[in-house]
Amino acid sequence: MNKLYACAICLVLFAQMTFAASIKVKHFAELSRDISNRTEMVKDINDEPCAIVKVVGADASFSFEGAIVKKVYKSGEIWLYVSPGIKRITIKHGTNTLRYDFPVPIEYSVYELALRTQEDFNKAGAIATSCFVPGVGQMAFKNDYLKGSLILVSELGSIAALVACDVQQRSFKTQANMATTADEKISLMKTSDNYGTARNILIGVAAGIYLYNVLDVILAKPRPSRRDIAINPYIDNFNSTNYYGVNFAVKF
Repeated sequence: MNKLYACAICLVLFAQMTFAASIKVKHFAELSRDISNRTEMVKDINDEPCAIVKVVGADASFSFEGAIVKKVYKSGEIWLYVSPGIKRITIKHGTNTLRYDFPVPIEYSVYELALRTQEDFNKAGAIATSCFVPGVGQMAFKNDYLKGSLILVSELGSIAALVACDVQQRSFKTQANMATTADEKISLMKTSDNYGTARNILIGVAAGIYLYNVLDVILAKPRPSRRDIAINPYIDNFNSTNYYGVNFAVKF
């Protein structure tokens, strides 16, 4: 049991490293009804109006390379002003790099490029890992170590118990077949049947825990991290004088 639990902890750490997280593109499409390129026009060095690629699922920690004229940070997205005819951009986040070739020719229009967010990776990772080891997805990606531990221990415990019941059921059945008297045989068969019934119940319990585990990682929202650090620079203006500072907050 201890070895299995240690293996599960190793799987938690491995899963977190595996799914944290290469850059993936959800979809790319032209927003034919969006007129942002006209209402917030930017021109390139050739004095030609730029197309806009609205990147969804990125923040200031992402960087972009290519024939990009201007970047504008909006709420929930980044607008990349690019020259029409651009064929690709490079997206970087941490140590991850994605060289993305546009699937259609970029014209004077507005496009949406949606990236897979960390939440998407967390959900996919939680489902994948919990299908192999129940409870690991809750611990590695949902930040719910208590629930994950309870699921893991309950699943391993029910499996160990049903295996023990199965062994006892077979043992008493063998003894019953070797019994020399009818009363002894009936008693041993009854005990064997009782262990068989307990085994079948435990199979249902283990299956129920496994099913709950999978549904939980699909439906339950991740718990907030128990420790969050926020660092926010700010500028205050008082009596026509700018004061610069940094708000630093730690939540335990």
